[in-house]
Amino acid sequence: MANPKRTNLDDLLGEEEPILTKPVTLFGREWDVVCGLNFFTLSSIGAGDNGAVARFLSNVVVASQRDDFASALSAQPNMDADRLGKLVNALVEVASERPTVLPSTSSRSVSKRTSGQKSAAHSS
Repeated sequence: MANPKRTNLDDLLGEEEPILTKPVTLFGREWDVVCGLNFFTLSSIGAGDNGAVARFLSNVVVASQRDDFASALSAQPNMDADRLGKLVNALVEVASERPTVLPSTSSRSVSKRTSGQKSAAHSS
């Protein structure tokens, strides 16, 4: 029996774009929040998947900071549902904003500024 033709869905998604970040301060430390949201994770949060919030938080900062970020979150006293919800909402807002920094990597030597001056809408 012949194998059916395999469809390559990677072609559908195209090339990955560079990871853009936005710096934030939390718990007295600077973190690089990944700009761009994983809508699969967000839809899981909206559907009430209890583990989705943890998955979102574990991926909201750049890979090199993830373990430290998780440890910092776990070490916080009084991180009740209200405070955690406020934090998640704030991180979603930051990750949704226009990125300001393209982090340098071993293949890139210079950070790229991508934000420009915001234009103000004039009313008549």
